[in-house]
Amino acid sequence: MPHLFLLTGASGAGKSSILKALLQDTNLSLERFITTTTRNMRPGEVDGKDYWFVSREKFIRERDKGSFFEWAEVYGNFYGSHKQEFTRIHTNGFNKIMTIDVQGAETLKRENPEVITIFIDAPPEEMRERIRERGTSEQDLVSRIEAVNQERAYKDKADYVVSNSHGKLDKAIKETKIIIRSYFV
Repeated sequence: MPHLFLLTGASGAGKSSILKALLQDTNLSLERFITTTTRNMRPGEVDGKDYWFVSREKFIRERDKGSFFEWAEVYGNFYGSHKQEFTRIHTNGFNKIMTIDVQGAETLKRENPEVITIFIDAPPEEMRERIRERGTSEQDLVSRIEAVNQERAYKDKADYVVSNSHGKLDKAIKETKIIIRSYFV
């Protein structure tokens, strides 16, 4: 039976960097669950690979039709886990992995206790610096920085916590791989 792993944590913790490394490891047989968002694409992101990027209007239409397992408004943008995406990847038998904000992780875990939540943590000052380096709008920057401590409170509810402090990304990736591999027995 395939597993669904949720990488969650505060903004700037390094979820996307860890996810990228996990997906490159073919021994893990992971397929990405691509979430839907209304936020603008960042440089280097690709629609259908990093997120499904949609307009607010389309997201709201889909939300109102009940098309999402979970959705939340985070930093002024909508994010959600579309049922159609689950259907797309559920048929191939691969383990799934997704990055998801703490609100979404909490909702999915409550509705599906079998999902495995891995909280990626980092010192708050490092997360703030990573957020600044993204070059997001000033409003987005302020919102994300203000939310760091609130989002970090979720780590006590996660199944696992992995630290991703400065210069330790390889260690965080290795720890996350060990967690995932422990479910392959």
